[in-house]
Amino acid sequence: MRAEVVIARYREALDWAVGLPYPVVIYNHMPPEEDCPLLDGGKGPLPDNWTCIGLAPNIGREAHCYLTHILDRWESLADRTAFLQGDALAGPHIIGVGEIGAALKGAEPVRVLGDALACGADGGGGIKDMDGAAMDLAAAHELILGAPFPGTVKFPVGAQMVVSRDAILARPREVYERALEYVEVESTAAWVLERLWLEIFKTEGAE
Repeated sequence: MRAEVVIARYREALDWAVGLPYPVVIYNHMPPEEDCPLLDGGKGPLPDNWTCIGLAPNIGREAHCYLTHILDRWESLADRTAFLQGDALAGPHIIGVGEIGAALKGAEPVRVLGDALACGADGGGGIKDMDGAAMDLAAAHELILGAPFPGTVKFPVGAQMVVSRDAILARPREVYERALEYVEVESTAAWVLERLWLEIFKTEGAE
């Protein structure tokens, strides 16, 4: 089984990921002239199994990174991929390195890392676009998946999860292309996608 770690980064130091025994692909949202070192204080060389890909400007937070990875690696996705934030071990959605490793060795189609919550079509409220409009999960669900919103969805807080290749490929490539187009034009897309990932990756056995 081949596993891989994808990290959506925005200035965070990634020392916590150095010990991960898997290839790590970092999607870096900072332009080089504004960036800071990947490792705290710039100490030491980067691990040989790390790849850093520039993805500036930051138009869609982690959703932009995850979708870019899925589409670019469509024919060569790992058997299991961990999708993580740059502050996975220190930010508001804390998980542990052991949790990541256990999930990558697991067999579930989708394993949520950290907490999971549920919400309705307004996404739980609180997040609005630049015009003051609230999230509309029902419209996004219809646009991306071509199906009515189920009324309530469960979602990984912080959009951190391990997903199998089969779960990703259970949806046609066009679904991810539509999602990326949505990210490129909708200012609340990252938060909307956070709430729809488990719908997008939904397969038998994935609740």
